[in-house]
Amino acid sequence: MTKDIYTIITDKLNANPRFKALVADRMKIYDYPASKSKTPLFVLIYPMEPPSPGQAGSDGSLSVQFYFQVNVEGTNRHDVKEVAAIVRDTMSGFNFGQLSTGLDEYFPETNRFVDARRYRGVTQLYDNNY
Repeated sequence: MTKDIYTIITDKLNANPRFKALVADRMKIYDYPASKSKTPLFVLIYPMEPPSPGQAGSDGSLSVQFYFQVNVEGTNRHDVKEVAAIVRDTMSGFNFGQLSTGLDEYFPETNRFVDARRYRGVTQLYDNNY
């Protein structure tokens, strides 16, 4: 059976009680419905490119590389930063590093803070069924 990296990530994030208290069920992958845009805080996980081979061996790919962005958006700057820090710590816990690109911005037209961070990671050797 093929594994889904986004299910793995969302399960790990939801295992954090503080993350769960702040975000609840407002974490989506690929797109966040416009009908829910007025929620106080939400997280969007967006793939930046399809998974690619990580390390190659004589008979194929031995690992998988992922590259995605995690947006934390909300009306309370402190909550946005706290959730972004939980995401960073969770991602680094399973070998996904934060890249230097991203966004840390306040948008007055929507009254929302946005912290968007990009992560790249490679699975462990022989963990390639994605």
